[in-house]
Amino acid sequence: MIKHKSLQANTYKYWDKAHEKDPENYEYAKLIIYAPDEADLHEITLTYINTLNYNGAWDFEIDHNDNNHKNIVTFKYNGTITALNAAQKLHFHTIHEISWEWNIDYNNGEPQD
Repeated sequence: MIKHKSLQANTYKYWDKAHEKDPENYEYAKLIIYAPDEADLHEITLTYINTLNYNGAWDFEIDHNDNNHKNIVTFKYNGTITALNAAQKLHFHTIHEISWEWNIDYNNGEPQD
């Protein structure tokens, strides 16, 4: 329970900035998900996308690799740590691995190696 209106206003100000999606100001990131079970891979991917979407990420592209049981999700995010903070709290009771690449340098939509 928030008692002071000024504290409540500051909380909402932070919430808006942390969750906003500005098409003029963003960073690229990549999420790599591995799971040997195809159904688990699908559910884990959707859960991460929904969580990231709610926390300032958008424009998701999924590259699925059947041979390696892996999904690579590329997306834009607002540059805050809100998306990562929320995603780190997710836990699944399945065999899986997650890796991240943040602040990827893209030039004209193509990744730079």
